[in-house]
Amino acid sequence: MERIIDRNGKKRRITIMAIPGILLLFVIGVLGYGFCIYNGYLLLNNPSKKQYPVSGIDLSHYQEK
Repeated sequence: MERIIDRNGKKRRITIMAIPGILLLFVIGVLGYGFCIYNGYLLLNNPSKKQYPVSGIDLSHYQEK
């Protein structure tokens, strides 16, 4: 019996094998990012607009009379 090597089949096999690896890296990245935010390693500075309304900027220090 003669084996026929299909180049497209070989590429398809590599692609199918690479998809779980890429998904695993993505899941690890998302979990790592969530872990860092939850434990305070990454601080997101987004205060509430209702709780801290912006009423103006104090420039008196820079004006030097």
